Amino acid sequence: EAFAAVNVDALFLGNAYLQEMRRLVALYKSVRDHALLLQPINRQTGYGGSGDFYFTDNARIRLKDADADKLYVFTGMQILRRDYFVGKPRAAWSLKKLYQDDTQHKYGAVSGSYPWLHVGDPPGLLRANRYVAGKQFTHC
Repeated sequence: EAFAAVNVDALFLGNAYLQEMRRLVALYKSVRDHALLLQPINRQTGYGGSGDFYFTDNARIRLKDADADKLYVFTGMQILRRDYFVGKPRAAWSLKKLYQDDTQHKYGAVSGSYPWLHVGDPPGLLRANRYVAGKQFTHC
């Protein structure tokens, strides 16, 4: 059994959320393990970091390390297995523990949507506002 979780400090425009969730569901159905949606570092707006994950093999992902190239940003969209949370504290704790746990398989789906706008900090929000202000939208 699994559930979807979304961190809302990033935005897709238009109906991309539904498309991207379908992408994640398809990945989860094929691997039956933790599935995270990733955005290529060069296809995003507002994120000032150097990336979060890289692919190893067969859609498996790992947190970046010093030697990683072709980095991807975690979009905040994920499908997680419930059994991972059995026995975990009921108090708040960071999912980063899951991402750092090498005994847990994690798989990545690459987002097909652009733009992906990071709005999780003031500089990212400012860049996203500038991006949106310069665009004409026929639907959202």
